[in-house]
This record gives sequence, C-alpha cells and structure tokens, in this order.
Amino acid sequence: MPNPTPTADTPTAELVRLRAELALARAAQAQAEARATYYQQLFEQPRKAVVIVREGRYTDCNPMALHLLGLSRRDELLGRPIGSFSAPTQPDGRATAVRLADMLEQAHRLGWARFSWLGKRPNGEEFWEEMLITAIWLEGELLYHITWEDTSGRQPRPGSSHESENRLQLALAATASGVWISHLPTHKLYCDQRTRQILGITEAISSWEELQPLVHPEDMALLHTAFQRSVHQQQPFDIEFRLLHPTEGTRHLMAMGQVQLDGQHQPLRITGLLRDVTDRHRTRHELTLKNQLLERMLQNLPLTLGRFDRQGRLLELTGAGLRYLHVADNEGVGQLAGYLIPDMQEHIAQVLAGHTVRFVARGEAQGEPVYLQCFGFFDESQQCGVIFSINATESELSKERLRTEKEFTERLLNHSVDAIVACDAQGRITAWNRVMERLSGCAAATMLGQLLPEFPVFTPDTAQGAALHRLLAGQLTPHYNVPFHCHDQDCEANLLPLQLSDGAAHGVLVVIRDVTQRNFLAAQATQLQLRRQHEILAAVLEAQETERRRIAESLHNGVGQLLYAAKLSLPPTGEVHGTRSLLEEAIRATRTISFELTPGVLADFGLKTALEELLKRIPHHHLRVQLRMQHLPERLPAAVEMAAYRTMQELLNNILKHSRASEATLLVSYQQSTLHLSAEDNGIGFEAAPPTPEPPRGLGLTSIRHRVELLLGTLTVDSGPGRGTLVCISLPCSPEGRP
Repeated sequence: MPNPTPTADTPTAELVRLRAELALARAAQAQAEARATYYQQLFEQPRKAVVIVREGRYTDCNPMALHLLGLSRRDELLGRPIGSFSAPTQPDGRATAVRLADMLEQAHRLGWARFSWLGKRPNGEEFWEEMLITAIWLEGELLYHITWEDTSGRQPRPGSSHESENRLQLALAATASGVWISHLPTHKLYCDQRTRQILGITEAISSWEELQPLVHPEDMALLHTAFQRSVHQQQPFDIEFRLLHPTEGTRHLMAMGQVQLDGQHQPLRITGLLRDVTDRHRTRHELTLKNQLLERMLQNLPLTLGRFDRQGRLLELTGAGLRYLHVADNEGVGQLAGYLIPDMQEHIAQVLAGHTVRFVARGEAQGEPVYLQCFGFFDESQQCGVIFSINATESELSKERLRTEKEFTERLLNHSVDAIVACDAQGRITAWNRVMERLSGCAAATMLGQLLPEFPVFTPDTAQGAALHRLLAGQLTPHYNVPFHCHDQDCEANLLPLQLSDGAAHGVLVVIRDVTQRNFLAAQATQLQLRRQHEILAAVLEAQETERRRIAESLHNGVGQLLYAAKLSLPPTGEVHGTRSLLEEAIRATRTISFELTPGVLADFGLKTALEELLKRIPHHHLRVQLRMQHLPERLPAAVEMAAYRTMQELLNNILKHSRASEATLLVSYQQSTLHLSAEDNGIGFEAAPPTPEPPRGLGLTSIRHRVELLLGTLTVDSGPGRGTLVCISLPCSPEGRP
C-alpha cells in the first residue's frame, strides 16, 4: 500500500504552534521566577521578621526573625508552638495564650489582625513588637503569614490604638463583660472569648437558631421583641434575660448594644456587651425578699420603723408596734422624732452624728409604762436616720421583777447565819452567800460558774461530797446534818435536791452551819457532866469507904469485943467447949469482915503489904492463887492504892464466886507512871459484852469500871465460855513518898 502524501503546510503549522507554546511557557517561567524573586525578597527583607504558621506551629521563617528573636539556627524556631517567644502575660492583663487566640480568630474572621505584642527572647529580655497576621488559604489549608518588627525603641504612645485597645480590654475585664456582634443580613452572631464563657459555647460565630435553645423559654418572646424594636426603631438594645447554661444551670444575663447602619442607612449589625448579672440578680432578689419580710414583720409584730431627716423630723413612722403607743402609721410625720418618747432624743442626736446605737427607751402611753428595745443608724445613701424598735414592755417589766426578786434573794442569803451554796444539774455554782465566803475564804465572784464537785470540801472522797454526787446523779433524798471539818471549823451540811415543777432534778441546795461553838459548848457540857458524875461517884465511894470504916470499927470495937468478953465469961469446963469454939469462930469472922471493910494495913504499910495480907485470907484449899508484883513503888497516891486494892479484892471475890476456877494469877506492875493490874483464871468464863452507856446496878465489874473511870483509867475484859477470864486494868498515877 502506498504511503500517504503529506500536505505541504502540515509540518510548518505544527512547528509554529509548538514554538508559540514554548514562548508562552518561557514567558510564564520568567514571570514566575520574577514573582518568586519578588516574594523571596519580601520574605527575606532585612527590616521585618516573617514566619509561616501551620496548625499552630512555626513552619518557615526568614533570617530577620531569627535575628530579632536572638536565635542562630532555624531548627531553634521551626516546629515550636506559636507564641513560644512571648511574655506569659500581655500588658492588658490577659494571658498570652488567650490574647493570641483572639488575634488568630480575628485574622481568620476578617483576614488580618494588627496589634502590639510583648515578646521575650531566650535570654529573658522582653521587647515590643508590632505584628501583622494575614490568613492565607493554600490548597484548602489555612496558613498564617506573620510579620513583625521590633518597636522597643518606640513603645505605644498615649492615645494610640494599642493603648485604646488595652483600656478597652481592661474595662471589659473590670466589668466582666464580653463583646458580641450580630450581623443582621446573615443572622450570624460573633462572640469574643469572654462572651463565649458567659454563654457556655465554644464557637466564635454561631447562627441565631443555634443559640435560641440557650434562652429560657419564658424570656424568648421578651428577648425577640426587644431585638426587633432595636432594629426597626434604631433604639439602644438593653434587656435582662435568663440563660440555660450547659453546666451552671440558670443564669441571669444583661445585654446592651447599639445598631450600626450601612452606606444606605440600613441596619447592618448590632454591636454590644454581655454581662453575667446572676449574683446581682440574686442579691436584688434577696433584698426584695428581705423587704417583704420586713414589711410583714412591721405589720404583724410589735415593731416600729422610724426615719427622720438631718433636722430630726420624722419622714416615716410605721409598724404594728405603734398600736401599743396608740398612734396610727405616719401620724407624726413632720414632728420631732422623739415626740412620743422624749427618752429617745439623746440617742437620735447620736444617730444624726453618724453613730450606731442600741438602747432601751422608756416612756408612757395612757399612763402605762412602755419600753422599746431600739437599734439606730444613719443611712448615708438616703441621708436620713433610721431607728428600729420592738415593744419590750413585758420583757423589761419581767426583768425588773426578776431584778427585784434577785436583790431580795441576795439580801436574804447574805443575811442568813448559815453558809448557803447552790448549783445547777451540772454542778455549776449558781449561789454563794457571804457566810460561805467567810467560811471558805473564796469570793462569790470567783466561784460562780465553777464546778462545785471540784471544790476541795465537796470532793467525792468526803461524806458531803459523796452525798452531793448522789444528788447530782438524780437521787431525790435529802441528806441532813452531814458533819465535816473546814478551815479549823466544825460544820454540818444539809443537802437538798432542787426540783422543777415536773419533779425533775434541777440542782442542789447546800446549807452549811458552823457548829464549832455548839460542839465546844456540848463538849464542855459533857466534860462538866462527866466531872459531876466523877464527883458524885467519888463522893459515893468516899461515903462507902467512910461507912465501911465505921462498920469495921463497930464490928471490931463493939461486936468483936462483946464476943471476946462472952468467950472470957464462959467457965473453963468441958460442957461449954462447943460454945467456946463457936465464939472463937465468930471472933475470927468478925475480924475478917472488919479487915475486908477497912484494911488498916493498906494505910499503914501500902498496897504491896495489903495485897499480900489479902491473899493470906483466901481459902487456898478452894483456889490456888499466885501473886506477882513488879517494880511497885513503896507508896502510891491513897486513892490509887485504895482503888487498886478494892479492884483486886473484887476480882478475887468474882473468881471465888462465879468462875469455878482452880488457879488464878494476879499481876501488879508499875511502868511509866501507870499502874497495871491483871487477874487471870482458868474458870468457865463468860460471854464478854462491851460496856453500855448506863451499866447495870450492882457490884462486880460495874463497881470496878466505876473506880477505873473515876481515876481516868482503862479496863479490858477477855473471856469466853470454857476458856477462862482475863481482866486488865491501867491506872495513871505517880509515886509519892510516905506520909
């Protein structure tokens, strides 16, 4: 098959087209290279620092950026978060991160943002920067082109935009306000960081529909009406409404704004401020409630509210307490504030001088006393004085009665001859009279309120303290005449439970009587009675001894002599031998009785000889008696010798008559000015009993006890059935010479 024949102009046309495209490509390349050179020169210009930020980090920079930051290598900057070389806080008081976020947001929203910045180099040196952020979209990715220059040598001047912005930010921070802008054509709302915090949202730009669920349903219509009135009538936007905060519940907000017009004088946007006034609303609500409460109290309680000007004339006088003064509300407006109760005038003057006063005013209403408990102060905001008062007549009259009763009780207590102390159910002292002060040595002022059980006299280890503890524990049985000793004084305590009307224990009343003088007089009376008894006993014993001597002399000189004469008158014949024997026995018996009645040998030769002679007259075929005498002086006082002799004589008689003993031991010794006597037998014994206050009449141990007591001696008896008897006697005495 033959080849096709080409046309003559085909190669030429194609070549021309290719050459044209090549020329265009070269021109485009040259233009691109020129543009690249231009942008390279812009990027690397020596006067300004330039950085590129992608996803919040530095991705490129020029040498000037490194120089201004004080860095030497690119890797010291690239990859670091934006704001790394900045002071922690900017001059407007906001944190660097918050301030930077707002500027990036503005650049994203408007395409650019220009502001002053406080940077910080790695060596710690701070410097001022004038920054320009430009937002660039490159292949769907957002980049930030940032240029800045060091302006440390020319810090912001007063009145500059930077200073104005700082002042605005400081004012917003001081008032806790946020900025919002409502773009009317697009129905979009821009919120700054503080506004978003107040609303509880995260997006800077939101539609109205997205924000409507945050508004309280009951306030939606009110908010819509206010917004429409502001737009259509171009009036300032000012409203308070409730917000349903996502995390903090219902909040109260105040929004204010101003309509801005476009070139055709049509509403374009509303720019305003937003504040959270929840605390103010709560305070206002609480104040309203308090005012309502005060109003109800004034209407229903005996309270009175009076307000007066600086001249002291009433501006307002109201309250249910006026009924007690027989005055209607505001009846005395225009008169002097103290016209009802002149006692208040001095305190009103103090209020007008700026003082806060509390006082009780006394007055009269229709002849009856009236007391008002008052509180007054000066209200600077209203430039008037205020006095609240409550009718305290019943309370004050009760106080007066109580005061009178207390004074009477105190006088009664202080004039008592007894010491009186009272305590409550917890043991705290409530009364302590003057006699108690003298008795204890403690003043009432220091003792009132103290714990009575901790007072030394009433500790639990004492009888009165134990009684007090039982009463405080709930016992209702009184304790009378509890003896104790206090400060060298003998006392008796009467402890009485104090009871309430329902019978419950309320405390303890202690009445203490000083019985020192009474005990002293009683002891003296006892001693006197004992002395009289001793004197009587001594007289009886002396009478007995005298009678015994008389009888003994009569027997010896009368009956004895007659018997002896009768014996001599009998003829010496065997026929009267029996009669003679009887007479001799009668003479011996008479002599024995006479000796026993009055042993003359005791007076002549002393106790030792008298006891030996007494022992000789004991019938030894019935009883073996052993007499031992140790350290016995030659003579003792006559009364002691007589008592010792009669005692031993009586003890021997008791042994012979009652003990059925076969042996007996008598011991007489003298040691340390005391005469000791003892008699022991092996008889049948008896059941010994302690001496009674009034011993039975008769001889025996009773007689011995009387003799021992007369000489202030002691007597002990140790006996028992089947084990004999031991009697021990001690008589105090001193030896004396023979007369």
